[in-house]
Order: sequence, then C-alpha cells, then structure tokens
Amino acid sequence: MLFAALAVRPSSMAPNDTADVSSVAVSTTLEDDFVSPLTAVRGSLEMLRDTPDLADADRDRFIDIALRACGRLEQAVGVLAATVYAPSDTDTAEADPARRAFLARIDFLDELQVLDLDFSDYLFDNSQAVHSFFDAIDAEIEQTGRKWRIAVNFRNYKIWPEAWVAYAHRGKWVNTLYALASVRYAATDGNQPVQDAAKRNGFDSAPFPSRDTALAHIVELGG
Repeated sequence: MLFAALAVRPSSMAPNDTADVSSVAVSTTLEDDFVSPLTAVRGSLEMLRDTPDLADADRDRFIDIALRACGRLEQAVGVLAATVYAPSDTDTAEADPARRAFLARIDFLDELQVLDLDFSDYLFDNSQAVHSFFDAIDAEIEQTGRKWRIAVNFRNYKIWPEAWVAYAHRGKWVNTLYALASVRYAATDGNQPVQDAAKRNGFDSAPFPSRDTALAHIVELGG
C-alpha cells in the first residue's frame, strides 16, 4: 500500500514537543480507543448474564464499568467522525499560506506520467494538517484530468496518532482514484540512500533507497 508505514508520537507529548518520536503500531491507538472499552462492556455484560446471584454491590460495579466504557467508545467514535468526515473548506485552503508550500512538494513529470510527492521531513500532527495537504494534492491531480504513476518520498516523515485515521483514509482515496501504480522511496535532496536513518526511526520507510531507482521501477510497471 502506498500510504502505509508511519511513525507516531506518544499521546503524552505536547504538540510542539521536539523530543524524539517513538515508532509504535497503529493497533496501539485502536486498542486504547476501541478494543479495551469493548472488552470491558462485553466482560461486564457476560458477568451480569452468567451470575444471576451476583451481589448488588458487584452488580452495580459491573454496570458502572460498562457505562464508563460506553462513554469512551462514544468519544472515540466522535473523534473518528470528525477526523474522517470533516468537510474541507475550499476557501480556507486557498487562503492558507501553507498551500504554496504544499504545491512545492507536488511535481508532475509529464514525460514519465509520474506524480512525484515529497513528504520528506513532514509532520502530520493532526487531521486538519492531513486534509490541507491532501486537498492540495487532489485539486492538482483533478486539474490534469488523468491518472498518474505516483512516487512518494517518505524520508523522515511522521504521523501522530490523532492524524492517522485521516491520513489512511485520504491516502487510500488517492490510490483508488488517481494511481496507475505507486512506489515509495526515501531519498535525500542529493538523491543518496537513507536506509540507516529510516531504521533509526523504527520502521522501514520505503522499499527503494533513492528517487532514481523508484522512478525507474515505476516506469517499468507501465499502466
């Protein structure tokens, strides 16, 4: 999958914290937000069902556990809805001074029919950051009226947990609608391999160590 690997920060880090970002699995966030409260609800209901002679105090305790877990689920679903389905404000996006910076990271190589996206050193720290960047990508692609082979430079990019759902959703959308084929790479400005740096960040950020090898491969894929 094109938009796959990620590095995320612990939830205790402040938004502007410059400390090293730990690499953790997306499943950690899902566990905290959904699996744990669901387990608590199911366990409490099964205890109430299977123990008819449960003491009143214990019965009240399990009911409270289930209700608190439901509250956590309601909060998680609210965050999910706001993250994935938040409507994009086109006027705001056009006025955003960061849009020019986004456009500088989008390069159409017409002769190769390749869209080269530069995510290097970029931090997706919230869902709005994701939507703003991908709104620019979508708009630029739609203006071309065609599909593209997509190559993405993932060198040292980072995604924080609160941005992951939106990132996965928007990345899948780009793949589905616009991609003939896709590759990932991790190249410096000088097009030198950065595999060691990727490993230090705790994940394999790309299968190709340079832009040239990635472009050569995606052209061979055709499409």
